[in-house]
Amino acid sequence: MAALNRPADFRTSSNLKDLKKRFEQSASAAPVLRTPSQTTEKVQDDRVRYKLHGITEQRVLKAGLLKLQKVLAGKFSSQELSELPRRRDGSQLIMTPSFYQRLIRNELELKTMLDGDVSAAQSDVKHLRLEQLLTIRAGCLDWATECEMKSAHINFLYSVDTHLFERLASQLLQWSLDPPPKAAVLHALGLRLALTVGAVEVIESGWGGSGFPEHFPQFWALGLNAEDWSGCSAAVFNSSQLFVELIGGPGTTFEAIVEGSQIAVATDRSTGVGKDRILHWEIALLDPTENVLLELHRKEDVAKKKMSDELSDVLKKRMSGRSAILGLPSNAEAKVESHNVSLESLAAPQLAPAVVVRQPKTAVPEQPTPAAVVPEQP
Repeated sequence: MAALNRPADFRTSSNLKDLKKRFEQSASAAPVLRTPSQTTEKVQDDRVRYKLHGITEQRVLKAGLLKLQKVLAGKFSSQELSELPRRRDGSQLIMTPSFYQRLIRNELELKTMLDGDVSAAQSDVKHLRLEQLLTIRAGCLDWATECEMKSAHINFLYSVDTHLFERLASQLLQWSLDPPPKAAVLHALGLRLALTVGAVEVIESGWGGSGFPEHFPQFWALGLNAEDWSGCSAAVFNSSQLFVELIGGPGTTFEAIVEGSQIAVATDRSTGVGKDRILHWEIALLDPTENVLLELHRKEDVAKKKMSDELSDVLKKRMSGRSAILGLPSNAEAKVESHNVSLESLAAPQLAPAVVVRQPKTAVPEQPTPAAVVPEQP
């Protein structure tokens, strides 16, 4: 019987080594999927950023409110400021006119007024003009209390702050929206505007030494939630002339608004709550032709992931004692399971198909709303 001619066996040791070497090179050269924020992170880190930090947010907010009061309310006399709004028939709209007239003229201090008078006047705060709210608030910046006996005064100041920041945002906006933004959205924008004015004042007063440029730009880019602002995702604030232009309307671009000037973009990394909140801004100066929106939303994904990890850790700690009742794996079981999976994947490596990572639509987080502006602790 004739012998069968079999092909030579190619599975020699040298061929196996060549195949293994080729496989390792192709695996190491596999592309790494990156999100848009990760691909531009290296380019963004090369940009020079000025840091405003080591100062309480309350101190910066006070500087901004004093500047706004000087510019917006300083052009009116005491008599003009004390003129309270009236109804169409000329009758008095304010239920306690003497209370506000004496407070605006600095004839009395808020802390010396009786609780009953303060509580009765709180319902009329919503009728005051922005200049009157700024005058009242500027006269109370150096006084604050957490005493329960002064709850009427605390509630009154909270009401003044709420309407003040809403009026500030509404008055500085150059054009209205349909539908108009909600009160909470306007409050958040007004608070950011006051902080920006305060930051400019603090920088010009010499805080931070000679690290900042001598002539700081007057235009600031602010990030907005497009869902709350009828599709507008950014705005430009002029801290010198005090107006806000929304980006998204016809002819409203960064280049058209700043007219060749630089624009400042602040990344907020402040920490703390209330009077203990420490301001930390990283400010980049950009040309209007650069991608300002990309700088506005810089590292938002990293901040969200950090917050998600912190919440996950807290939930794991709270549920660790109830894992058996809830049917959840314990920490030890989870570690063993993950270890076994990793060993199996190393024992039998496989090439997985590429997966396109789609990041959710990001939005600028709103700034926290302080209950009241409190004086700086010595």
